[in-house]
Amino acid sequence: MIYLRKPQLKETFECPYGKGPKARYRDFVAIDVAESDLDTLFFEGWRKFGPYFFVPNCVDCTACIPIRLVPVDLILTHSQKRVIKRNFDLRMVTGPLNFRPEIFELYLEFQQERFEKADIDVEQFYQSFYLVSKHGMQIEYFAKERLIAVGFVDVTDNIMSSVYFFWKPQEYKRMLGIFSILYEIEIAKERQLQFYYLGYALEGLPSMSYKFQFKPHHLYNWELRKWEEA
Repeated sequence: MIYLRKPQLKETFECPYGKGPKARYRDFVAIDVAESDLDTLFFEGWRKFGPYFFVPNCVDCTACIPIRLVPVDLILTHSQKRVIKRNFDLRMVTGPLNFRPEIFELYLEFQQERFEKADIDVEQFYQSFYLVSKHGMQIEYFAKERLIAVGFVDVTDNIMSSVYFFWKPQEYKRMLGIFSILYEIEIAKERQLQFYYLGYALEGLPSMSYKFQFKPHHLYNWELRKWEEA
């Protein structure tokens, strides 16, 4: 691993999830990260976007809970089966990271509709998802020939970690966020990966708590520094 910026404790900032007065991250920037190092970082609750790695280090708050699944153990709910049926017409294309303007345009449309963000430039997008491609994989979702969603994951010989997913806002009835997780789990099964990491889940926040519906799952205990079945 080559550090471009060594691990450091960041300044506190307003919690984006409203779970405490102040939030704080420990982070670093690195390239040429070995698979074994990446496995360890995910095991210890870290997240990454391109070369940027971070982990919560908030005072008196552990609301952001790392969550992971054992892909072969997933038990589909009736609701999840309906989501799969609803998206039978989609065509998925999986491969290495491959930037195209239409992908950025879809990302911008998603950010503007969902979060009212209009100040995102293409360089910022590229640095977050394409700057480091060693472990990255891209999944594109098509309705006929129309691109309606894109997902990014990191993959090693042992694990898959969901990075980010965005979709065409007009396709909200498809519940593509749920469908993308189910599809990524299928890829993890095919590759016989041990774990699928879903990032952080938060109770009481719909945009983050939906991850708890995928069962059985493991949650990371920050105090004990270990994963526990839930």
